[in-house]
Amino acid sequence: GAEIKKKFHKLKLLHPNAKYYDSLQIVMDQADFEKSKWKMFGKGIEVKANEKLNVGAAGVHAENMLYILDEAAGIPHSIYASVINTSTAPNNMILALGNPNSQSDPLHEFALRHGVKHVQVSAYDHPNVVTNKILFPGAVSVDSIRMRAGKEGQDMESPEFKSRVRGLSPKEAANSLFKRGWFDDAERRGMDKNFVPDPYGENAWGVDVAHSMKGDKGACCYGESNMVTELVEFVCPNATHLGYSLIYGDDWPQAPESYTGYGLTTFLDAGIWDENIAIDGNGVGSGTVTAFVDAGYRIYNVIGGQDLEAIERDAEGKLLHSFINLRAQVIWTLAEEMRKGEIAFGPKVDRQMIKDLRHECLVIDRVEGKTSIQIESKDNIKRKLGGKSPNLLDAFAYWNWRRKDRRAESGGGVSI
Repeated sequence: GAEIKKKFHKLKLLHPNAKYYDSLQIVMDQADFEKSKWKMFGKGIEVKANEKLNVGAAGVHAENMLYILDEAAGIPHSIYASVINTSTAPNNMILALGNPNSQSDPLHEFALRHGVKHVQVSAYDHPNVVTNKILFPGAVSVDSIRMRAGKEGQDMESPEFKSRVRGLSPKEAANSLFKRGWFDDAERRGMDKNFVPDPYGENAWGVDVAHSMKGDKGACCYGESNMVTELVEFVCPNATHLGYSLIYGDDWPQAPESYTGYGLTTFLDAGIWDENIAIDGNGVGSGTVTAFVDAGYRIYNVIGGQDLEAIERDAEGKLLHSFINLRAQVIWTLAEEMRKGEIAFGPKVDRQMIKDLRHECLVIDRVEGKTSIQIESKDNIKRKLGGKSPNLLDAFAYWNWRRKDRRAESGGGVSI
């Protein structure tokens, strides 16, 4: 809005009757607002968790209409869906501009839609580069491309170079902690009839809790040893009842009134020790944790903000890594064990769930500070996912953390 207002005086030179309104509306003839043939307007849009369509971006209809989506790779999927559903007239058009961050971002997915013509704009096509002269000061240059390519061109295949210089969609973002290929390998591993699970692994369950009918969803990840056998996401209106469902099942005779079952296998039927059930007990998760504690079980309460020393040490006993908190260690450990090929997805795991999980994982940043490894905050991840919380990723990471007995090594976590 500030940029438009700053440049509006140039439009006034061509169209003296044009007017700019504080509501980000521009009309070409202020004397007849309703009949003005050309209008422009903008408005603030609120993005809610797990929404499929964004109400704020919908509801505008006209015979001739152009939507312009700038920095389009960071615009939530729900806004794309609303804009697409609103642009129904023959002369309605959508122009999406930006650098693709990965093949999972909204801009890349929009470019692949039927009826969309995508145009790749490479920095090599810029006049400054084609002529090797600075015709447009401040824009890309031959020297800036050489600098980003690396001394001997070693960075030309990097995700960042492909995105920012060549205008290509890399498989994953430059700062992704997880690689798409790791998920493909884990699927193939689980489908291999000769795959032998880790004989020292334990059955475990990772639970990410929700307490809402329309907001964040709950998620569970169950696995036998190092193979995921069940990965589910579901509406979770009552966190306490989720705990009851995992303990007693849906047909619990002593269930309280208005009991909500979730169709999940009980942990006893799944053959899981209670201490291998990892639940995020912060916030709404406390209700699920309390249900287990009241029933006399000792589950593993994942306290994301807890300080925890790294497990791995060198030959001299020094820490190989340091983490800012338990959440950072849990997710970083999952990425490392995915990279090493330790994890498999069983043949009964829903392929769509794996796809959704991969999408969540691709937005995780690995940020190495001076002393500790830090994982991108949930709030930032939710903004990149269009308001959706990374439920599947958290459940997957909690399961992985408990499938091995790490307690003797780390001394961290809390079993209650």
